Amino acid sequence: MFFPLDSIADTLANYNDLINTNGYVYSSKDIFCKKCKRSLSDFLDTGFVGCAECYNSFKNQALELARDYHGRLNHVGKVPRAEVTKSAKKRELERLMREKDEAAKREDYIRANELKMQIERLREEIDGRR
Repeated sequence: MFFPLDSIADTLANYNDLINTNGYVYSSKDIFCKKCKRSLSDFLDTGFVGCAECYNSFKNQALELARDYHGRLNHVGKVPRAEVTKSAKKRELERLMREKDEAAKREDYIRANELKMQIERLREEIDGRR
C-alpha cells in the first residue's frame, strides 16, 4: 500500500501531539493551569475550573467562549426588561405615596389629591389593567 509522504508526516505529527496522562489524552497544545494542572480541555468539557488560578490561565479562551455563547462580553443584567420597568414603577409609586403624605401633613390638599390620582393611574399600570 502506498501512502503519500505528506499524509504520513501529518499522521506522525498528530500522534506526537498526543500525551497520555492518567488515562486522559490531551493535545500538547492544550493549556494547563500552573497551580492545579487542570487542562483547558477539562474546563471546556465540564464547565468547572480546578482553582482560582484557572480563571487567569483560561481567561482568553473563557472570554471567547462567552462571546460565542452570549454574543457579547459585557453583563447586561439578569432581570428581564419588563421586570425592571415594573420595579421602577413600584419605586415611583412609593415616592408618590410619601410625597402625598407630606402634602397632606402640610395641608396642601390640592397637591395631595393630584398625587392620589397619579398613584391610582400608576397602580393600574403596575397591575396591568391599563
